[in-house]
Amino acid sequence: MLMVMERPIANKVEAINLRVRFLVLGACLIGLGVAAITATAMSTIFTVLLLGCFLLAGAIAHVIHAVQARRFGRIALELLLAVVYGFAGLGLIYNPLVGALSATIIVAAFLACIGAVKIIYAMTMRQFLFRYWVWLLLAGIMDLILSGLICAGWPSTAQWVLGLFAGIQMVFHGSSLLALAAACNHLKLYVLE
Repeated sequence: MLMVMERPIANKVEAINLRVRFLVLGACLIGLGVAAITATAMSTIFTVLLLGCFLLAGAIAHVIHAVQARRFGRIALELLLAVVYGFAGLGLIYNPLVGALSATIIVAAFLACIGAVKIIYAMTMRQFLFRYWVWLLLAGIMDLILSGLICAGWPSTAQWVLGLFAGIQMVFHGSSLLALAAACNHLKLYVLE
């Protein structure tokens, strides 16, 4: 049984409402993902600007915690974190191109680390995963290839990598929501007492 909620679905109307929400959100994410993939440079800049806004929101949250803190050590630490978050956020917003360069290298390093871990995990678990360990191995190799391609083309890859990856992620997430919407037709309905 597919578990998509914390509680069982009580009636057919609730199942239909859930299906419609999955359909709408999935279609919106696919549309946004396709737009991000077709305009990768713009979506890369937007992604960096959005990250900058999130960091500024984190700075504000640390200032609020500093105001509520009772001890000097905690106040100083919260204010220090607020300054770091604030400078990072303002730096990304003020110069998103430099932020894209930095974030692209971080993504390449992340893919290299994750790829190596997947390969090691596949090799150590192949006796337990039967024939399925090959898929994990291939995923790790693909991560290493992507990391190498990003690094080989850097700094020019910084113009499009983040936007492309964000777009691909949105398309796949939207597709998974459409699959969940289709699965709503097959959910067992439970009568709640």
